[in-house]
Amino acid sequence: MAQGPSGNLFIASQYSVNKIYRSTNGGTSWFERLTFMSSGYSNVTDFEFTAAGRMLIGTTQGVFTTTAETDLSATASTGLTNTQISSIAQSGANVYV
Repeated sequence: MAQGPSGNLFIASQYSVNKIYRSTNGGTSWFERLTFMSSGYSNVTDFEFTAAGRMLIGTTQGVFTTTAETDLSATASTGLTNTQISSIAQSGANVYV
């Protein structure tokens, strides 16, 4: 679970077909934001937000990114595809997986 730059809450679920959900009301209700299984991707293992609001998503198939917190699609990052990611973190402009 993480809080995005806008204050919205996000949670990843492997039980519910590898989806990321968003709550805009402090966790009272949740809405599907991204689905990875139907897109051919595997398990979501971790995610992090950049200071600019991009979402970095670690999966068992590599790292994926969004262009903004509100972006409803993710793109595979160049260089870390077909790599099982356990966790993802960032510090400034550096991303660690």
